[in-house]
Amino acid sequence: MPFIIPNQTTTALQKPIPVQSGWTRPADWITITDTPNEVQFLFCDVSLPSIAIEGSVSGGSFWWVDWGDGSSPTQYTTGSTAKKVFTSGGTPSVLGYNMWKIRVYCVDAGTTLTNTKIVNNVDYFSLQGAPSGLLEAVYGDGTQSVGFYALFAGATSPAPYVPNHYNLQYVKLPSSCSASGAIFDYTFASCYGLRKIVMPVSAPNNTQYIETFRFCYSLSEPLVLPQDNTTAITGGFNSCFANCASITSITLPPSLPNVSNMASAFNVCSSLTTIDIPATPNCLNYNGMFANCRNLQSYEFKTFDITAVGLINIGSMFQNCPSFSYIKLPSTFSVGKTFDMANMFASCGSLDSVVFPSNMDATTMSAAFQNCYSLASVVLPTTMPSLTTMATAFQNCQNLQSIP
Repeated sequence: MPFIIPNQTTTALQKPIPVQSGWTRPADWITITDTPNEVQFLFCDVSLPSIAIEGSVSGGSFWWVDWGDGSSPTQYTTGSTAKKVFTSGGTPSVLGYNMWKIRVYCVDAGTTLTNTKIVNNVDYFSLQGAPSGLLEAVYGDGTQSVGFYALFAGATSPAPYVPNHYNLQYVKLPSSCSASGAIFDYTFASCYGLRKIVMPVSAPNNTQYIETFRFCYSLSEPLVLPQDNTTAITGGFNSCFANCASITSITLPPSLPNVSNMASAFNVCSSLTTIDIPATPNCLNYNGMFANCRNLQSYEFKTFDITAVGLINIGSMFQNCPSFSYIKLPSTFSVGKTFDMANMFASCGSLDSVVFPSNMDATTMSAAFQNCYSLASVVLPTTMPSLTTMATAFQNCQNLQSIP
């Protein structure tokens, strides 16, 4: 299990090495529980022995923290920051660090936690980007009603800077959240060591998933997004799962009728072999959607009826997918649509044939099949009136004999 020991003389902090297998909770970790209207953290001193927690409530004025070190629980006013430097009372791990179970909760009847977030303890150590000792986070039902925007994101957030949770391995969010807006943007961005996430079952009003899991290199357990979050998504999935190199299974909502951007959504999902994407009729940008998915083997467009107005960018959509060998496109595309196909299949060394829809029109096909060494057959439309260039479209396609 990788951890980060900071070099306090430099901001050049290392990332943990991604682990490719499923996650098993270490046997000697302190048990934390899933309790309604309570947030529990498992914290350790492998990095910095300090923590700071922002807290807000509704229906009252106070929230409480039991730091798990034997001291009495402490009361805080809503909107304030609780700070702690651990010096004693920890439970030792066989891996050489000490652990504390931290409980954040309310006492007064009718008071609920609306926002609970770990930030840098600037009174103790102010290095932007310093890694935290957070190992686990469990948000009970009824908490975090404001949503999860940048909840565990790295140190690019506005001050007080959020620490980089390099050592965080498990997060469970509340089962439902009715907050509206971009509540999942950047939620787990740059959580390099995160292995398992339990998402809400219900989040119907979320509008987009921008960079939600980006750079979660070690995320390996199957991931299921809220299945009732469908028509409200009018923004993008751009870079949502980018650089999730270990993930093998992603379940998206069953329909995405209003999503507008899928650019780089799965870029560098190196362990992903297949995925099912629902129809996205209002999306115009698919650039790099599956680029650098080195183990992606096939993809089937069940439908590609785009109703949105404008050029449809499918450039680099499967670029540098060396295991990609099969693509099924629909027999026809939406009437009157044009595409940017630059680099669409570039460096797909296993792809052997492609049949395009008979009515497809493209503005560019530059480098569309460049370095497709196994490509033997391509069937293009009879005419593409908008096409301006096919420069290097079939460069290094040594098995390609003819184009009907």
